[in-house]
Amino acid sequence: MTTVFAVALAAGFIALLGWVALAAAADAVDGWSDRHPDKRFGRLGRPVVAGVVAFGMAGISATFAGWSAGFAFVGAVVGGTLIALVADRLGDRPT
Repeated sequence: MTTVFAVALAAGFIALLGWVALAAAADAVDGWSDRHPDKRFGRLGRPVVAGVVAFGMAGISATFAGWSAGFAFVGAVVGGTLIALVADRLGDRPT
């Protein structure tokens, strides 16, 4: 299970870096406002990226804390879901 969590964390982290880079470029370059990730991926984009990162982090943390695979997976799903909800509530709404 550690491999699943590590792959999720790596993929989420790469997506997060891409999100930040695209958002910065869209805000800085004239005419690129339509390429902003919030507009391109809609309301679901930000929570998905945050949830995948949190799933990987929570799963790896639980695994290294000595939790069994089943409990680590449940903890990762709960952690990812909670962070996705927080990202949805605290994030900017697409315009």
